[in-house]
Amino acid sequence: MLRHKGYPEAFLLENIQQHHVNTQTFILNEQPVDITRLTQAANNADLILFVSVNALLDANQVTAMKALLTLKRPIIGLAAYSPYDILAFPELGTYAVTYEYTQPAITAVLGVLFGEIPAQGRLPISLPGIKSAEYRSAEGG
Repeated sequence: MLRHKGYPEAFLLENIQQHHVNTQTFILNEQPVDITRLTQAANNADLILFVSVNALLDANQVTAMKALLTLKRPIIGLAAYSPYDILAFPELGTYAVTYEYTQPAITAVLGVLFGEIPAQGRLPISLPGIKSAEYRSAEGG
């Protein structure tokens, strides 16, 4: 998880813990990121949720994600602002975009990630080198 002034990381963590009590966070707030500490923290995780904010403009986020990808653990990328973050780590298989890092956006995306609401929609942009995917609910909506 990233720490940026004004972003609701506490709200994100509280909402994740409502679904999954055994949750740990690693906030990237040092430059450069301590890869050893990061990988040790993530190595035993059942799943990693990596929240990025403008990763294309932040080598620290890219370095962190690349290190996490080497662990071969399940990772969900959550771009909390720009859908273009995926271009910084195109090998990531599971990716969601909120377009904003606000409490309503976090509530909505966690509802999708925890299966409470169906994922649906399509990015309104093209991402060079990234296969486009469209998500629909089980009802086909």
